Amino acid sequence: MSQTGNGTVDIYTERVTLAQDSPGVNLQITVTNGTWTGDNDLTTSMSADFKLDLITVHFDATISNNCIVTLDANDGASYDTVLKIAENVDETHNVFEFGDAYIFESGDEITVACNVGADNAYCRIVTEAI
Repeated sequence: MSQTGNGTVDIYTERVTLAQDSPGVNLQITVTNGTWTGDNDLTTSMSADFKLDLITVHFDATISNNCIVTLDANDGASYDTVLKIAENVDETHNVFEFGDAYIFESGDEITVACNVGADNAYCRIVTEAI
C-alpha cells in the first residue's frame, strides 16, 4: 500500500494461504492493514489478478466526512471508477462488502480515502488472488 495526502500512515500487509476442502486448491488471501491521521488515502499494491472481498474502517472518534473506495485502473485514468461511498454522519465505522463480481487485473489498485482530521483511522482491505 502507498499513501498520499496529509498526515501519517502506517502500513502492514499479511499474505495468508488457506487450504480448501478440495485437494490441491489453495485460497490466497491478502489482508492489508493501514492506520492514518488527517486527510489521507491508502492504495493497495497488487501484483496479481484479484477479487476484492471486504474493506473495514474504524475511526477513533465520530466523523462526518465521506469515505470513498475507488479503482485506480491499470488501463489508465479514463477507467478509474468510484466503487463505493459511505456518506458519514457521526460514524465510527464503515464496512464495505464486495461480491464475486468485483474482479480486477494485476496492476489495478484499490484506494480508500477519508479525512479523519486529528483522529486515527484503522483500515483493513481483504483481497483474494485469482
